[in-house]
This record gives sequence, structure tokens and C-alpha cells, in this order.
Amino acid sequence: MWRLASASRSGSVCQTSGGTWGGPSASHLLVKGGFTVVDRQQRRLHDRAHTLGFTDLAGYLMARCQDDASLAQLAGELHTTIDVIRCLIDEAGIHRCSPKVRSARQRRRTTDQRLTKRAAKLGFADLGAYLADRVAQRAWTLVQVASELGIDRNTVRDRLDRHGLRRTEWTAR
Repeated sequence: MWRLASASRSGSVCQTSGGTWGGPSASHLLVKGGFTVVDRQQRRLHDRAHTLGFTDLAGYLMARCQDDASLAQLAGELHTTIDVIRCLIDEAGIHRCSPKVRSARQRRRTTDQRLTKRAAKLGFADLGAYLADRVAQRAWTLVQVASELGIDRNTVRDRLDRHGLRRTEWTAR
């Protein structure tokens, strides 16, 4: 009878047993001192994270989870499965936001990209420059800005807050 054991970073060991193997039926591993056992899969994932520009796998996971990347995206980037990614995230102790929060952030990023493109078409370097011109300098109303950008006035208000901009004075336009 053979046993396949794999150790995780947390020190837990998963064992499965199967067919016959030429060695003894039970074995023990005694570890003393400080070293880390890195199996072939962990090495491959670490190397892949390094290829993607990260110093190590943990740094990759942390950064990509903070970017709200989906498990499928992470699995694709590391050339592995979603289940492996889920285990790695659990082992690293990374807390991911709820799907609702990740979805809201993604919608905000998409809207920001669209607004930045629209501001560029109007001749501005970025959305902040556009908002500063229209609201702070020209004293446009939120409705005027929203109309030009094709968005709701509450979205304009949110982006003004995010860019730290306020209208200098209220105008009745």
C-alpha cells in the first residue's frame, strides 16, 4: 500500500492511499531546523508569478486579490485550476471581498475608463482635469456635466468627491 502526502505552508499534511508500492507500508518524516518544503507545483506557481513580474507567489496573490481579479483570472494567469487558487488564497490567509463588492468596484472601474476616454475626446488629459475645468472654473451644474458625459448627476458628484473637487459657488443654470 502506498501513501501520497503533500504538505502545505501551514504544516498540515494531506494523505491519500492507493495501490501497492515497493516500500514500507508506513513512514515518518521528522523535520528539525528551519526550511520550507516546496513541491513541484508550488515551484511552478512561484516561477509563473515571478514571470508575471512579482517577487513571489504570495505577493502575486495579494496584489491580484486587491485588484479584485476573479479566481478564474488567477487560475488562467498561473496556468492552474480554480480549486488550487482557492486553496492557495486560503493558505495565505487572504480575505477576498464579497462578489457584490467586487462587482461594484468593477463597474466603477469600467465607468472611470469610459469617462476618461470621453474626457480625452474633449481634449483633456484625464477626468480630473475635465472636472476641474467644467465645474471649478466654468461653474457648470452637475446636470450640464452629466449631460456632456452621458452619465447620471450622482455619478458626477461621486467623481467630484473622488477627485477632491468642489464647485466654487452655486449657479442657477
